[in-house]
Amino acid sequence: MKTYKSTCVHCGRLTALNESNECQVCQSKREAGQPLPKRKVKPRIVDRAHLQKSIAICETNQCGNWGTRDGRTGCLLLPKPCDIERRLLAGAGCVADPPQFGPHQPPGHAFAPKADARFVTARDFQQDILRLAGMVPNDIGLIVGVARSGMSVASMLAMYLHLPMAAIRQTQGDVVHVGNGWRLNESKHAIKKTRALVVDDTVMTGNSLKAIRPVMDREFPEATTAAVYVNPSANVKPDIHVVDLPWPHLLEWNLFNSVMSPNTACDFDGILCRDCSPEQDDDGERYLDFIRNAKPLYVPRKEPVPLIVTARIAKYRKPTEAWLRRHGMRWYKLVMHPAKTLAERNRDDIAAYKARHYSEWLETHTPNPAPAMFIESDDRQARAIARNAKRLVVCPSTAGVYT
Repeated sequence: MKTYKSTCVHCGRLTALNESNECQVCQSKREAGQPLPKRKVKPRIVDRAHLQKSIAICETNQCGNWGTRDGRTGCLLLPKPCDIERRLLAGAGCVADPPQFGPHQPPGHAFAPKADARFVTARDFQQDILRLAGMVPNDIGLIVGVARSGMSVASMLAMYLHLPMAAIRQTQGDVVHVGNGWRLNESKHAIKKTRALVVDDTVMTGNSLKAIRPVMDREFPEATTAAVYVNPSANVKPDIHVVDLPWPHLLEWNLFNSVMSPNTACDFDGILCRDCSPEQDDDGERYLDFIRNAKPLYVPRKEPVPLIVTARIAKYRKPTEAWLRRHGMRWYKLVMHPAKTLAERNRDDIAAYKARHYSEWLETHTPNPAPAMFIESDDRQARAIARNAKRLVVCPSTAGVYT
């Protein structure tokens, strides 16, 4: 396993070191005959995997001391919150008293995989919202969605139950009343006096609920909280929920815009855009027209896609990349098939080709949080890619999850 030598033997600086465990500054001083710092520091060897797990705990807000100050995000107990990685690299543990965890000894937490991944479709989501509607207490007079993820749930519940709706804006720390049909003229003062149901789509760690608690206490002190899906390992859970949904899980409506986005490789046609029809797949003008004018399907916005592997022939790279840019999609690596013609490409095993590039990417990519996954539009290929790569593959069209 790769390790980092993190501290210079002379000055203790956290930086890249030479074979003598010296930083570049101290090496230059020694070679120039200049005096070196008197303080000797034993270099610490830090396990990369443990480092990433430790940082993951902080980033997922498992600790109440994690947050943003002066534009820096990290542990608020440190002078500069962004120094958390430097601290962990130095082999130090939690600075809280008492500490949540020791040096590189993170406990199990919400993002620890406990079971096979589940893919939740938009249709599942609608059906589960309807189930939630039947669980809402009779004295609720206002539905409040946690912006932005909870607004779809709040909207559907407000329509099903014929209740007014509001939104909690976590970033602004306020409530926006949006009304509901014939109740639009009802005063905000009257609405505020009713008992509210505060809803979100999922509760992963419970930190969103903790973050909006001050607003709830001020605006709706007797509010009931609810969510459609709840991770059984969450630190804070709502009063009402419909489905226990352990990690890892995949939500169709949030497929490329979640914490797993940096760990998601994908197919192109059938995922980023609609599939090409047989009539369009002529390796000529009709196919070129399809490439230029394909309708987008899943649109990644949160992060650049780390790896796209497509069976499109490499000669179509320029219009393919132009289409991605036109639709605001970013990517790090786009692999296209090296064949010269459609007939040559069709003789290849496309699933094996995708699995090979998926596996090569995984050799240099450490997912955090785990697991990494490949999203494939064709169920038969998805199964074959999973068999060949022996890693997670997801097929949204069938809600299939294969390993």
